[in-house]
Amino acid sequence: MSTANDVLATQISTKLRVISANDLQVMAEDMAAIACPHMFKGLPLQRQGRGATGQTNKGWPDAYVVTSSRTVHGIEATRNQQTWTGHLADDLKKALDTKNFGLSGYFFVAGSPEHDPPEKDIQDWTDKFIALGIDARNVHLLVGKHLALELVDPKYARILQLHLGLPSASIHFEEIRQSVLRRSSDGLGSPGEDDLIRGLAFKPGVADAVATTLVTRGACIVRGSRASGKTTLAHWLGLAPAFTMSPVYKFDVATWGDDGSLGSVCNEMTVLAGTDVLFIIDNIHLDEGAARVLADHWRHYCKPSDARLLMLGRSAGANGDLPGLPPALQIRAGTAEMAGIVRYVTAKIGHPVAAVPQDALKQWAHTFDGRIGKGARGVDLIAFSAAAKTRAASLAKGQWQLEEGDAIAAVQSQYLRPIREIEVRRNLLRLAVLSDLEFPIPARVLPFPEAGFSQDCIDRGLVVTKGDAFSLPHAALGRLLCVAADTDVSAERLAAVAGSAVLTARMLARGVYPNEHDALLQQLRLSLADGNWLVSCRRLSDVASVLSVAVRLELVEAAQIDRVTANDPRLIRLVQRARNLETFTSVAGTLRARDLPLSANRLLDFTDQAIRKALDNNLMQATDGQALAFLKNLANPGVACAAIDLRRWSQSRQAVALDRASQTSQLVRHLEKIGQSQLAAAPSREFVLRFDEPSPRGADLGDISNIVRHAHVDEADLRAFFNRLASSGWLSKAYVGTSLGQLCGALMSFANHLSDDVRPLLRLPAIEARIVGEMARSEAGNVPAIARFICLLGGASALWKTGLPDLNWTWPVGLSIREVYDSRAPVNATTLGMYELQFWLGLRWLWINGVALPLLGFTSAAADFMGRLKGTEPPSQRANALRKDLVAWLETRQAEDDS
Repeated sequence: MSTANDVLATQISTKLRVISANDLQVMAEDMAAIACPHMFKGLPLQRQGRGATGQTNKGWPDAYVVTSSRTVHGIEATRNQQTWTGHLADDLKKALDTKNFGLSGYFFVAGSPEHDPPEKDIQDWTDKFIALGIDARNVHLLVGKHLALELVDPKYARILQLHLGLPSASIHFEEIRQSVLRRSSDGLGSPGEDDLIRGLAFKPGVADAVATTLVTRGACIVRGSRASGKTTLAHWLGLAPAFTMSPVYKFDVATWGDDGSLGSVCNEMTVLAGTDVLFIIDNIHLDEGAARVLADHWRHYCKPSDARLLMLGRSAGANGDLPGLPPALQIRAGTAEMAGIVRYVTAKIGHPVAAVPQDALKQWAHTFDGRIGKGARGVDLIAFSAAAKTRAASLAKGQWQLEEGDAIAAVQSQYLRPIREIEVRRNLLRLAVLSDLEFPIPARVLPFPEAGFSQDCIDRGLVVTKGDAFSLPHAALGRLLCVAADTDVSAERLAAVAGSAVLTARMLARGVYPNEHDALLQQLRLSLADGNWLVSCRRLSDVASVLSVAVRLELVEAAQIDRVTANDPRLIRLVQRARNLETFTSVAGTLRARDLPLSANRLLDFTDQAIRKALDNNLMQATDGQALAFLKNLANPGVACAAIDLRRWSQSRQAVALDRASQTSQLVRHLEKIGQSQLAAAPSREFVLRFDEPSPRGADLGDISNIVRHAHVDEADLRAFFNRLASSGWLSKAYVGTSLGQLCGALMSFANHLSDDVRPLLRLPAIEARIVGEMARSEAGNVPAIARFICLLGGASALWKTGLPDLNWTWPVGLSIREVYDSRAPVNATTLGMYELQFWLGLRWLWINGVALPLLGFTSAAADFMGRLKGTEPPSQRANALRKDLVAWLETRQAEDDS
């Protein structure tokens, strides 16, 4: 167990010591639905009589679901600190008493963490319940420390929060209730948690289709115009009955910070993933590239553990689909949503409206920027909600007049008038004019940064905080605020960019303010000319944003700004603030793409002590794929690798999340290529020891062989690793799907590094079928196909010396060995060529198994190969033994040819 999980288990144990008997029983009931969905999920749970404190006081079991006449799956819990076995003994007697229900399943929780029974004791009691005739899959006993360890699993995150008060620790994702609290705004008629749970909040029309898609397909994309109800949809789903006991986490791209730390977001998804966990990614239109990465990460690392994914964003080009996910659903706010909002705001004042006339709904649709029929972009629900909230009393009386002016009046009365401080009001309007950018605005861009915002603004949901930056709860609110305050929008925006080259560059990059394009260009030109533009950069990605726009729009001469930036000490201070290796890789890549090599190299300068320390700290937290991308960006990776402490590197590989096999394999190969093989062992070893998925998705056998030959683990660990690959069916699929060249190389690598005891685990019918299939292809007379077949025989015979399938194959008449040999690959004058060793091993196997071969021709190919073979350094003792056998065979054949 990781250190973080050890800490969490200790926290859980502490909470279990003080949990009430009633709360423990309720927790057990909620746990049962998650731990045993085949027994409890979706079935009506019956609870026995409860006393004034809520504790069960009559009937047995305490809670259950009926499975047949007089038979139930039962749920029981005990806090008894003296004994847990006494409770089980009583339950066994009750189950045998015909006056009580019979048991078809039994879920038991003993909450006292002082209990730590050996597995044998738990199994003995489990067997006693199985002896009642209960299916073994339906008996679950969680006792003391075993319960605490079970609750560490991410799938119980919501239970920890609800029953033990332990919130999930996350950096990028927030639990859905936190999101509802932060985003709800009474002034907009935005529903809170209680409204959503009680069913008062309006239900988006697409909600049922989204819920069905999530349950049946695991993932769903929803696209729509702004203010169409996407955030309400996320909150409604997150608190809907179908997901109420599942952990639901939301990540908002708009508040992410654009800091290049996408890998840490992916790592957090991996940690939080579990059965029925729902990830909601909001505002994906702000970074479609990041959305594709997150969707791909979910498919490979979260979907296998039955986690779900909901992605929300504005309508995109084409149809807005993402690779590997179901087609996008469209959300379009219309008459149903408006009627739902009216019901909600009137219910809040105690006079709910049952129905709204269609004529009124159609008029509202036109008033609030919607059009009826196909192609409609939908109603602006932010403006409509504000208007409906203002006129809720009139609507409750059947007075259906609503105008956009009502929304403006709502904003004035609910938001602007209560703000007495002129500085806070000016700050709010600064956020309003910049709301279309949809990212947090740093405090220093505000006209009065010291004043910031009052706590009242934050508590009422008017302003959302993100560190030292601020944003509105919804971009559409910005327009209403500007109109309500009669703001000179253009002048206010230009005032905002006067002190921020970063903001200017991002406005130009987004292209959202075309009327101010020329003024923005001039402002950025001035910022670059005075040399102080770096002052507005809070992070390295800001540097990339400014320089990328400046060079692309030809506002500066690339070589000149490159020299100045590379020598600016402020760049080094930004380097020291960076907290993710991807930041360095991403920014350096952007700078190189804009022909700014000096600045790019300066970021990655391992000869500078301050930079080396920052890079080293970030490297130790990086996944294998992130480390690979970083090393490939270095002008001199050998210098960087030489500075890496091997002990820290090994410890870091134990702590970071496992990457894909293909990424670890590529890192290993790259380290070999640059002469740093000493760093390849740690990532390889951790992959073999910790890999526990059904299959290494996206990998082939070549990737696995690269990892295994560097892992240097015990034979027992290798056996366990290959047993997983074989039992899951992946190894058989790999024998069929891996390209022949990669397969030959992998078999040869395994032959060089696996012991005789491990090799049989790799011997499966699929490899024999592949050999037979390649033999059939060779019989068409195609010379390269014959060479490939012989190479495959060589790799297989090296790994399994005996027992290959009987092959009824003859050497083609009139074809020389030299012709087949030359078709395979060009020969290097000094080293062994690719698959050259396998080719001669294949010939050896054919000869040993009675296939008549032409003369080897020792005046050319065979003699030349034997000379180079003798001069090579084998990678292992097994490889050396194999080389000696092959040389002996070649020398024997040479003597026979000569005679």
